[in-house]
Amino acid sequence: MAGYGDTFIYDDEDDDVGHLHVIVTRPDASGKVVTVSVTSRHRKSDAMVPLEIGDHPYITRSSVFTFAYAKVRTISEINAVIANGDASPKEQMDEKFLRRCRAALTESEFTPYEVIEFYKSLPE
Repeated sequence: MAGYGDTFIYDDEDDDVGHLHVIVTRPDASGKVVTVSVTSRHRKSDAMVPLEIGDHPYITRSSVFTFAYAKVRTISEINAVIANGDASPKEQMDEKFLRRCRAALTESEFTPYEVIEFYKSLPE
């Protein structure tokens, strides 16, 4: 069962290549979490949280958390796409990167409004 800090490769409607997605919050009472995807770093990337080779086993080049693709999802939705083979689980993300991601989540100008509002509603 997917949970806080877990990662998975997934290609959804906004991402047909398949990127690493990270569950960066603990589930709320209804099982909702925030996921943020990781993409390769480019000159115009939102580089608030850089990731380097070795920061996670799946990362093979300089990368960043991409807040524009942050989403509110349910744990059951994530478990379903893993169970049906549309997503594949990967190793957990280290807590230090989860903290840095959450700190930048509300600061990035690219984070969708509904994600920020949901995140702010979570207990600390």
